[in-house]
Amino acid sequence: MRDLAWFTPRGEEMTESDWYGPTTALGAYLSGTDLPQRDPRGAPVTDDTFLALLHADPAPLSFTLPGPPWAAGYELLLDTAREDQDTPPGVRYAAGASIELPERSVLLLRALTAADLRQKTE
Repeated sequence: MRDLAWFTPRGEEMTESDWYGPTTALGAYLSGTDLPQRDPRGAPVTDDTFLALLHADPAPLSFTLPGPPWAAGYELLLDTAREDQDTPPGVRYAAGASIELPERSVLLLRALTAADLRQKTE
């Protein structure tokens, strides 16, 4: 996998033609596991992996979360449209689930592995 990938609201990786078509939303997948950096001892540097969903339209929109191999699930960290944060951080969604993006919002989700999902339920 790559360290950066772009997604359509259908949860599909963007193609060249998607960049030229009309859209009001996209997802940016930022991998923390495929970083080229090494620490002072030469070990790979890793971090969490995130999915940022950006939505510019004045109406809500359904967005399908990318499935495997990108993630087994996602955990909500931030929703800029929720002043009172109706959906609290930590809410989890299955990979491939369709979620509603509020109007003019950014959602930040942490990508979860299958091991992350098992840990939470044990």
